[in-house]
Amino acid sequence: MKREIIRVGDRVTVNQKPLLSHAAPPIKIGSNVHVTLRRRPGGRVVDERRSHNIFLDYGREWLSLLVGYDTGYVPFRDDRLRYMAFGIGGTQQVTDSAVLRGTWKGFPNKWDYEDPDDLSTGGYGLWTDPGTGNPTYTDTDPLVTGLEYPIQITDQNYYDNLTAPASFPEAGTIRVTAVLGYNEVSFGSATAVPLSEVGLFTAGVPFSYYPPLDDGIEVDPPSPPVPPIGTRYMVAYNTFPSLTKTSSFVLQVDWELRFA
Repeated sequence: MKREIIRVGDRVTVNQKPLLSHAAPPIKIGSNVHVTLRRRPGGRVVDERRSHNIFLDYGREWLSLLVGYDTGYVPFRDDRLRYMAFGIGGTQQVTDSAVLRGTWKGFPNKWDYEDPDDLSTGGYGLWTDPGTGNPTYTDTDPLVTGLEYPIQITDQNYYDNLTAPASFPEAGTIRVTAVLGYNEVSFGSATAVPLSEVGLFTAGVPFSYYPPLDDGIEVDPPSPPVPPIGTRYMVAYNTFPSLTKTSSFVLQVDWELRFA
C-alpha cells in the first residue's frame, strides 16, 4: 500500500545548552482511507478498499494557516474538515475510458468553462467536449488541486457532509466519516457509478459562483453547484480500484489523519 507522510518540523536557535540530550523527532501526519460498500448503514461489508491517501500541498497550506492569527488576532483560516466529494477519475479507475465517455459526457477532465462574466450561462460554463484518453490523476502527486472527474451526490450538490461529531480512536488521530445513501450518486440515469476517487474538503468550499453585475446585484446561483475542480479547499485526495455504487448499496468512507 502507498504511504505518504508529512513532516512538520520546527527550527529554534538558542544560545544555551538544551535541557534534553537529544532532539525530539518531527511530527508526522499520516492518512488512511477505508472505503466500504454495504447493504445497509452499519451493516455487513460487501466490498471494500483500504489505502493511504496523499495529503496535498493545499492541505499543508491549510494546516499552516489554521494554527496562526492575522492582525487583530483574527484567524487566517478557521474552516475545519466538513465534506467529501467523489469521482470516477484517477489512474485506478478499472472501467474502460471509452465506456465512461459514452456514459458521462465530458470524461475525462474536459470541463470547458466559459467566461464567468458571461451571464448567458449564469456564470457557469458547461462541459460538452467528449474527451480523449485515460484518467491521469494519482494519489502520489501533492500538486493535485481537485477531483479529476467529479460525480454529483444529488442533482443539486457535489459534496457530502461528514458525520458529526468526528471521532478520535487514539491520541493524535482523528477519523472523519461520510456515508452515501441509497439514492446518492446512484440516481436518475446513473444507476451504476464506478467510483474511483475521493477528496476531503474543508467547510470553506464555495458551492456556487455569483458573478457580480456592474450595479453590484448578484444573479441566482447556478444549478448544479460548481464541481470540486481546482479548489484550494481540497486538502487530501485518494484513488482506489473502482467500486460500483448502485441504489442497492450504501457506501461509507472512514478517513483517518494521524499525528504522531
